[in-house]
Amino acid sequence: MKALLIYSHNTGSNKRGFANKLSYVKERLSTVFDVLECVCTLSKEETARLIHEKGSEFDSLIIVGGDGTFNNALTAVMGLEKRPTIGYLNFGTLGDVGKAFGLKNDYKKDLEIILEQVSKDYDVGKVVSDDNTYYFAYTCCIGAYSDIPYSVGRKRKRQIGKLAYYEKAVGEAFKKTLIQYKAKLDDKVDIEGESPFLMIMNGTHMAGFTVNKQCVYDDGKFELYVTEKGPFNGLLHYIPLKNVHPFTIGKCSIDAPASEYWCLDGEKGPSGKITIEVCPKAIKAYSKLR
Repeated sequence: MKALLIYSHNTGSNKRGFANKLSYVKERLSTVFDVLECVCTLSKEETARLIHEKGSEFDSLIIVGGDGTFNNALTAVMGLEKRPTIGYLNFGTLGDVGKAFGLKNDYKKDLEIILEQVSKDYDVGKVVSDDNTYYFAYTCCIGAYSDIPYSVGRKRKRQIGKLAYYEKAVGEAFKKTLIQYKAKLDDKVDIEGESPFLMIMNGTHMAGFTVNKQCVYDDGKFELYVTEKGPFNGLLHYIPLKNVHPFTIGKCSIDAPASEYWCLDGEKGPSGKITIEVCPKAIKAYSKLR
C-alpha cells in the first residue's frame, strides 16, 4: 500500500500547527502503508501539479489543511483516471468538509479513521462556467456571507481562530444584500426572484453550524437552499429557527449577476451564470460514517 501525504507550508505555520506533529503522523501511518511519501507544497498550483503528476501512482492521498486546501486537492483528483482513496486531516479553522468523514478536529483521533482503512463513496459537485470547470465537496454558494471564507486574512485567523469569520459575518449581517437569480432545476422547474444568498450543499454544516443533519453523501442528489428575505440577510431562517425547505436536485443552472462570485468549499470560484451537476460516487474517502 502506497500513500502520498501533502500539506502546505501555511498549514505548518498556522495556530494549530502541523509541522511539529508530522513525525507522529508519519510513524502512525507507516504501520499501515508500506510506502509513505510526505511533501510540503508552497502553493496551490504546486499541490495541483503534484497530484496530476503522481496521484494515480498511490493507493491513498492524504490531505492536510483546511477546507480550501481540500477543495484544491479534490479538483486535481477529479482530473485523474485512477483516483486514490482520500484521507483528510483537518488543520483549518472551521473544518466543515471534515464533518462528512466523521472528523472531530482532533488530529490523533482523526488519524485513526485513516488507519482503520474503511472507506465510503462520496458524490462530488461539478460546476461549469463560461471560462472553466470547478468542483466542490460540500458547498457552492453566492450572496451574503459567501465571501467570508476567502476574504478573511490569514493573520487574523491565526490571532482569533473561527471568531475571525464571525467577526466579519456581523458586519455583513447589517449590510442588506439581495441576489437576482433565475434557475432551472433538473431541466423541469424554473424559479426566479431575489434572495440574500443561495447555497447548494452536499454536507451537514456551513460555517460550523448544522444546516442539513439528514444529508446523504452518496445519493446522487444535492440540496439547493434559496434563502428567504429577513433580518440579518435571512440568517435567522437557519440560526436559530432552522425554518428552511431546500429543493432536492441532481443538476441545475443558475443565472446570477456577473459581478457576484460563487464560493466553492471556501474558495473563490466563478461569477455569474453556472451549471451544477452531481458526479455520483466520484471519490472514495476514509470515513467513520457508515
